[in-house]
Amino acid sequence: MAGAEDLISDFRRHVEVLGERAPAYQSVLARVADLLCDPRAGPLLTAAFARSWSRRSFSSYYERPLLLLASLRHDALLDGPAHPLWRAIGDVESDESAVTHEAVAQSLAPNRLGFWITLRTRRVQTNEVSRAVTWLWPAALAGAADGRRPVSLVDVGASAGLNLVADRLPLHWSNQYGEKLATARGVRATARMGFDLRPLDVTDHDDLRWLRACIWPGERDRLELLDTAVAEFGNASPRAELEILTASAVPARLELLSRDAPPDGLVIAYQTLLDGYLRASEREAYDLLMREWLARAPAGAALWLKLEMGDETEPIAPARIHALLASGGRAEPLTLGQTGYHPREVIVDPNAARELKRLLGGGAWGSA
Repeated sequence: MAGAEDLISDFRRHVEVLGERAPAYQSVLARVADLLCDPRAGPLLTAAFARSWSRRSFSSYYERPLLLLASLRHDALLDGPAHPLWRAIGDVESDESAVTHEAVAQSLAPNRLGFWITLRTRRVQTNEVSRAVTWLWPAALAGAADGRRPVSLVDVGASAGLNLVADRLPLHWSNQYGEKLATARGVRATARMGFDLRPLDVTDHDDLRWLRACIWPGERDRLELLDTAVAEFGNASPRAELEILTASAVPARLELLSRDAPPDGLVIAYQTLLDGYLRASEREAYDLLMREWLARAPAGAALWLKLEMGDETEPIAPARIHALLASGGRAEPLTLGQTGYHPREVIVDPNAARELKRLLGGGAWGSA
């Protein structure tokens, strides 16, 4: 989709996907859709969106709704209580009743230049550290807990790279039986590298405000976790490094990491909800080159982990954790489990978890 094409249908579709979450955001999207349908306001507002995104295309239906909401929230965080939607999407608590037709229209007014600049220049970059289960759990299966096995970490689509230091955070997940999921702590990392087309700098006030804006209003726990991750980011060893790089260029860097890794080391490349933001051609090239990297790597020495969209009709666990690993000259695929977009529980496939542990030689390291 390019510019403002099919914008109304995307907004209304996302309202349905939100379900019972973020009622204020549901109301905002519904009222924006109504404004776009209004015979007087609609053409002007549609033209404003089209100008903002005239040089952009979007690969997934949810990217523009999320970008709109984050841009409005960013504007509210800048303005504070003076913003028309402050009580709904800017304050610590979220008051859905503050989302009126007039408040939404004022928030989208042409003179709100900060909002329109953010909408044009920013990308959705939710650095949700609960998604680090994507690598922390498999790392434990591979025997990398408590420094027993060295690992090189690579975050593809890293945003601010906070997931690279998630082993230092007070994070816990459970399986479908309510049992604590074993995840790697005390990781002996030989590298912590993040690649992104537009990496964020947590020491930059506006970048940090944007990270906060990408967290939904009223979700206090996620904000507190973000603050903890930011505080820990500079303390990890080795220090996390962020670099501007396209996804399709990552496999070449992984080749170098694999070459320099210790004989008993494991290179872990992971991504969290990245596919939907890549153009089809870039995604296909990236996928092919990643599989070639795995096929060339020694068996059990390289792992590609993905948390990506699964079945959106499943409200509790719509995302899947996939693993592809080096195994005898090919990329062995496994689906380890399913979870939510902000994971707290993982519905584990025990057979896939055991197979991953076996193929990675995790048992030799005393893994979980």
